[in-house]
Amino acid sequence: MVRIRRAFLPFALAMLLPACSGDDGPAATDPPVSSAVETTTTTAAPDDPAALGDEIGGLYVAAYGDLIAVLADRPEAAAAVSLVAELKESYVRQFVALGHRREALDDTGRAAVDARIRSALAGLPQDTFDAYAAAAADYAGDPEVAALIADWSRVSESNRRPPVYKTGALPLS
Repeated sequence: MVRIRRAFLPFALAMLLPACSGDDGPAATDPPVSSAVETTTTTAAPDDPAALGDEIGGLYVAAYGDLIAVLADRPEAAAAVSLVAELKESYVRQFVALGHRREALDDTGRAAVDARIRSALAGLPQDTFDAYAAAAADYAGDPEVAALIADWSRVSESNRRPPVYKTGALPLS
């Protein structure tokens, strides 16, 4: 279980990578997804790595909570795809804005932000993780929904290269 929970860290760190894309974050007309999101994305001082890391970490925890809430009643597959995709886009926009702030920091500051994000994700409540895993299992029979839910936790993996076995390279041993 701890091993699976560690998979959330790449999600968190990779969600920050779009900050280099030039997107300026959410438009003024984009409504917040939840009240946790609304209050979380405006609190950290731009030059305070610990506060920024806590803000990003809190936003990740809120994102998983919102995902669970969207899927709580197990909507039909087509509705689930639409709801999860919309939710994901909303959070990506917020993470892009926060990612710009993270990237403006020096190496030490970015490392401090990343450490705070890891700490927040390590503290992801077990019931949140269990609800996420249950939703993923319940939609496993629908490839489109299952892929979108799985993508929710993989979207931020920083290593986009395929595994060695998919490149044609063989292990030395």
